Amino acid sequence: MGTAMDLTHSGVNNVKLWNYGSPRVGNTEFANYVDTYIADHHRVTHHKDMVPHTPMHERFTHIDGEWYQPADDLVIQECFGNEDDNCSYQWHFTSIQDHLYYLGLHLGASEENCVAFI
Repeated sequence: MGTAMDLTHSGVNNVKLWNYGSPRVGNTEFANYVDTYIADHHRVTHHKDMVPHTPMHERFTHIDGEWYQPADDLVIQECFGNEDDNCSYQWHFTSIQDHLYYLGLHLGASEENCVAFI
């Protein structure tokens, strides 16, 4: 997200931001700032991925533009606002395994199944 902000402030037009399983990185003012200055921004979350739930939401807020993958298939749904109760925000018990599997790809390296190394 920092690179996208740097590009925007350097005068680059049409910056597109996609992030996957990202944590909350700023307060509400920061989230609103990103929402205003990077018009084409999206964040993808997978089921009960624990990383989007960090740090706690009392002091940190997601940018809007969430696309939620509720299961392990390739279906995603559009969410609304910064923390949509129908998307990843609905979960109180989370999973690290859901952070390692996005859109049909196992992320990271393991001896059993290394489809993609990111």
